[in-house]
Amino acid sequence: MMRNCRISVCSSEELYDDRVSIGDLFLKLRNGDTTAHGEPVTLRPYKWEYDPGIVRTDSTQAEYDRYIRDSELALLLFHTRCGKWTMHELYVALTQRARTGLPHIAVLVRGLAPGETRTPELRLLLDTIATLGAVDEEIQPVTYATRDELMVAVVRSLQSIGLELPIKRKPDAQGRTRLVVDGLGSETIATLF
Repeated sequence: MMRNCRISVCSSEELYDDRVSIGDLFLKLRNGDTTAHGEPVTLRPYKWEYDPGIVRTDSTQAEYDRYIRDSELALLLFHTRCGKWTMHELYVALTQRARTGLPHIAVLVRGLAPGETRTPELRLLLDTIATLGAVDEEIQPVTYATRDELMVAVVRSLQSIGLELPIKRKPDAQGRTRLVVDGLGSETIATLF
């Protein structure tokens, strides 16, 4: 019997392209054989772009909150700022995790380019997350600079919750290593150096 694995993808709008890349990764992984303990698993990601009512209201946020509470993994992405909704979603995930042990939480932080700065609210939030990491070893922020680094971080997050992904390492003509979805030939997820 196929098991569903719900995953919430949360971030401010500034990371739209990163959320799209994560969505593309999930589509690629659906074409392979993802399992957990030998049993087939279907990845069920949710990001707010999937919702036709993009304008958030209290009622639509309540729906997102339910999805986060029902997720096995919450991917929270940050860069220069943290919107009130993303901060709220992190709070929902942390509260649910304290009650039930789920969702697992992955905090992915895009590195700053020259001239970029983080808002005071995000700096405070990242300091708070670092403090939480001292108590809950699973909640450790991962910094990424490129799409490839983001894909590797997401793959590792999925593997950390016990998913066995159809991914192989494959050398390319330039001597680099690529992560590819097994069975899709040259469907590259990320290029490693």
